[in-house]
Amino acid sequence: MKKRIEEKKDKNGRIIRHGRPIPFTYEELLKWMLQKFPGAISGLFPNGRIQCRYCKELVDCLTAAIDHEIPLKRGGDVGLSNLEAISRDCNNYKGGLTPTEFIALRNWLAGMFCDAARFDVEGRLKKAVKLAASVNWSRKSKAKSIPK
Repeated sequence: MKKRIEEKKDKNGRIIRHGRPIPFTYEELLKWMLQKFPGAISGLFPNGRIQCRYCKELVDCLTAAIDHEIPLKRGGDVGLSNLEAISRDCNNYKGGLTPTEFIALRNWLAGMFCDAARFDVEGRLKKAVKLAASVNWSRKSKAKSIPK
């Protein structure tokens, strides 16, 4: 446990992000990355690509999102055993769902709609997630720029 994610409080003193110890070192994270993306160290990206477990898109160590398989707010572990490399779209789309819930959602959409309608619904959901993230980011940056 080398570092700790700091606790964050709002202007009223309420905790909005709990602090957590990080149970692995930088070297352990690097080793995990090299195991996930073999060939990345030699620059052979075709050999260093893996398939996203959800959408089957090929991702490498530069385009992947490192996600908590079981979200922290749902009781997931902070350690390396709970990390997975997936596509950035799937990471944003998955949100706080567990892998089982996310796969069930994708399967439900596939069974409920024809391909064109499913792509439309998924596209709209992805746009909504991006919009919500940008609004949240905008609020955070405005709050930081306001002098106290």
